[in-house]
Amino acid sequence: MLLCTQTTKYDTKGTKHIVFVHGSFHGGWCFYKVSNLLQSRGFTVGAIDLTSQGKNKAIADNVTSIAQFVHPVVEYLNNVTGKVILMGHALGGVSISYLMEKFGPERITKAMFVAAIMPKNNQSFFEASIVGTSTIPPGGQPFVYGNGPSRPPTSVNINLDLARLMFYEESPEEDIILAKTLLVPQPYGVLLEYLHLTPQRHGMIPRYYVKTGKDYILPLSAQERIIAMNPPAGVFLLNNSDHFPFFCEPRKLAKIIQLVDLL
Repeated sequence: MLLCTQTTKYDTKGTKHIVFVHGSFHGGWCFYKVSNLLQSRGFTVGAIDLTSQGKNKAIADNVTSIAQFVHPVVEYLNNVTGKVILMGHALGGVSISYLMEKFGPERITKAMFVAAIMPKNNQSFFEASIVGTSTIPPGGQPFVYGNGPSRPPTSVNINLDLARLMFYEESPEEDIILAKTLLVPQPYGVLLEYLHLTPQRHGMIPRYYVKTGKDYILPLSAQERIIAMNPPAGVFLLNNSDHFPFFCEPRKLAKIIQLVDLL
């Protein structure tokens, strides 16, 4: 575990309130283990389904912007009393970067990126991903052309037969079975949008990265390149975790969250 420091004029210690932001295809449900652990330790936990994800009834093909995608989290944060930690997983790194800029350090004390894309100013998901280079097997995430085959894709689907390989190779069987019943298409337009991130808003919030050592879809070497291109305040390693430490290493991840809350 490596920790470095970042100075801020804002009080960031001990909020004990974390908001989880999931990645592609998933929903707030995927944090159920770590949410339970943190709640038992006195944390307030928000785990919100993004627009068209989880139990949210919107259609993925109709979601075309990050603002539309993260609107449920914006509503949650607008109604929060006090400050929170944001944690984004995978694509959730793009979502929380947008939220960091929108809400700033007045509402967000720290941001945690778990096996996540960590964009810089004027980068889209795709541009930030190229830095690391993810590993998607052929046919793993087929495009959906909701406006016809001659138009750009509108969403990305998930091949359930390859879900274990991409996401869950170290995860318990019961979690894999659960996930396969709940995965949904991911809006495509969200992946194209460029982020506007400023030093005065996004840049004032300390960032922490959690690496996953046995990650197939975002290999450890890719995560290390992401970190090198946009260094955070601290880095942690879950050496035996696949892409979903929420399933395979929830206790270790909960301990890291507790530590970051106190920094």
